Amino acid sequence: MMSVDKAQREVKGLGITQFIPPGGRFIINNYVVLSSILTSFKNERFRQSDLSEADTILLRAIGNNQNAIDELKKQLNNPLFWLHQGIRWVLNLPIYILEWIGILSKNKSEFR
Repeated sequence: MMSVDKAQREVKGLGITQFIPPGGRFIINNYVVLSSILTSFKNERFRQSDLSEADTILLRAIGNNQNAIDELKKQLNNPLFWLHQGIRWVLNLPIYILEWIGILSKNKSEFR
């Protein structure tokens, strides 16, 4: 069961939707789709539409993750990003030192 929960966490909001059960006259809000589908696979009570929905959710999550990776790669090659990070580190250095010594607590805000 733990891997089902992990899979749901990985797809984030893509695996949560509204659901109307077959023959139902009500709507289930915030229905956790992937966990329900993977559990039904274990119980061998799944439909073909469940399989295609799980496939769609996973492919969209992979696409979102790939877009995030591409965006991070662009940042890593941008000298302005590194300049920003260097300035941020220099400005935060006195705060880090004061936290390390114990004068400031770690829950004080940083320059962002």
